[in-house]
Amino acid sequence: MCIDDIIIIFLDMKRKKDLLLLHGALGSQAQFEHLKKRLAPHFCVHVFNFSGHGGNSTDQEFTMDVFLKDVLRFMSDKALQSTSVFGYSMGGYVALKLAMKYPGKVEKVMTLGTKIQWNAETAEKEVRLLDPKKMREKIPRFVALLKEEHAPGDWKKLVLKTAAMLHGLGNGKAIDLKCFTRLETSVLVCLGSEDTMVSKIESEELVDNLDKGRFLEIQGFKHPIGQVDQSHLSDIMLTYFTEE
Repeated sequence: MCIDDIIIIFLDMKRKKDLLLLHGALGSQAQFEHLKKRLAPHFCVHVFNFSGHGGNSTDQEFTMDVFLKDVLRFMSDKALQSTSVFGYSMGGYVALKLAMKYPGKVEKVMTLGTKIQWNAETAEKEVRLLDPKKMREKIPRFVALLKEEHAPGDWKKLVLKTAAMLHGLGNGKAIDLKCFTRLETSVLVCLGSEDTMVSKIESEELVDNLDKGRFLEIQGFKHPIGQVDQSHLSDIMLTYFTEE
């Protein structure tokens, strides 16, 4: 073995592993500002905005396939052959779909607060909350944040497109739970003990259908990622994504 080969092996050993963070519905890469700072010493952290989010405008309707194509395009642009993926809420759904369709591109997956099981009733419950007029009246501070986070995009279109996507998931467009039995990637399914959107039962049922799945309930965590302990979350991510 020549000295050049030894140098290449050494550099490969020193290179940080890639970690892609996928944001949730109505969110953007800005959700990960604190996480990225905490994880940057350990990983090469990648973030981006899905179509129609964070000022990334699009005329397309929102679907999981559209967001999956966003991920593939981003990985191609960054020359990422494979990466571990953390997905929050909707981002976790996209991460799992990526691992199912392109297993060679995903090393590990970790989800947080990701709802997999959708039906007409659960979708309608969420869609009722996504009414721009009612949102202005009842949660004006949140609306102000949406305007700022997604400028210059129209926050109302973002909300309505998200509502239409959730309606579709609840009416036949969601992944059948049994399909996850084909997923061979290691997956850590995380759920906050105070999450009122996703149940522990459905999260555990997802894990039961995964060949290499584990479930972790995180005490005190609510659904909104902005309300969780970023230090605690980053520690969990560091442990999971670095373990052999």
